[in-house]
Amino acid sequence: MQGRNKGKVLADKNADDNILNNAFDGDVTTFYKASNNNTNIVIDYGQKTVLEQVKITPKLNDSPNASIVAGRKYELNYWANGYWKPIFTVVPDTNTITFNGLPKKGLFLLKALSRSDESRIFTIDGGKQKWF
Repeated sequence: MQGRNKGKVLADKNADDNILNNAFDGDVTTFYKASNNNTNIVIDYGQKTVLEQVKITPKLNDSPNASIVAGRKYELNYWANGYWKPIFTVVPDTNTITFNGLPKKGLFLLKALSRSDESRIFTIDGGKQKWF
């Protein structure tokens, strides 16, 4: 496997090894899509191993390049009074975006302004983001 993973990656028997490599290649614009909802990816390190960090980057939608990408422009919208209201615009320098001071109860839409097909709706429940 490429990237920082040093173990042997195992998945369902239908997984294409080249596509499975996308899950660990360090490129947030590539991805692995399981063949069904019951698929697990197992990493066998051959011995007990302590993981110091695991990073997961969600895709914004089913577009092949839908991820948070450093240098792209994003807009966060909030559903209010029957329409989407832009509340933040940001160009991240990493592959994550953190917004502070959001309304506690709300429906949000994150849009990648550099690509018309990238958008994702989410809520925040108990301090955790829930994507739809």
